[in-house]
Amino acid sequence: MIQDLAYRDGLTGLANRQQLNQDLSDALANARRHKDQVAVIFLDLDQFKRINDSLGHSIGDELLRSAAMRLSAAVEEAVQSVRTHGPRVGQTVARLGGDELTVVLSGADTKPLARDVAERIIHRFREPFSIAGHSIVCTVSIGIALCPDHGDTLEALLKHADTAMYAAKLSGRNNFQLFTASMGEA
Repeated sequence: MIQDLAYRDGLTGLANRQQLNQDLSDALANARRHKDQVAVIFLDLDQFKRINDSLGHSIGDELLRSAAMRLSAAVEEAVQSVRTHGPRVGQTVARLGGDELTVVLSGADTKPLARDVAERIIHRFREPFSIAGHSIVCTVSIGIALCPDHGDTLEALLKHADTAMYAAKLSGRNNFQLFTASMGEA
């Protein structure tokens, strides 16, 4: 019970920042040992502030809980499809704070899996959320960073995934972008 309070987000039930940092550190250590890859997927709910401001924080909180469930389902679906055909894949789904959510994937070949997860998330978020009598359309912008391609530290991967997420927002929202060096320069 106490561990849940220390490592779980109280609103969504997802892993919190502390758990994410631990899981990502462990994934990076395993990747170095086994020559595996790690993907960090950073996503942000598009126009969440507007929804929160116009409908209230209780609706915003319910939207975050519902979004966390859709996100978790999309990740689990993608990971299960890989597990039935191949190697073990590690996963963590976390809420960093506000409307910032993160997924960590680890294993032998995470780049195609990360793309698949991003596509599944975008697909699931196309359906409006039904909350307290409101039909709410809430899309997501997603950034992806890969280890070792885009860094091999927790800080670098989170920063680069966040940078790629902002590039997704700038390119019209409701899409995903894989980090590139030119994004870091900008």
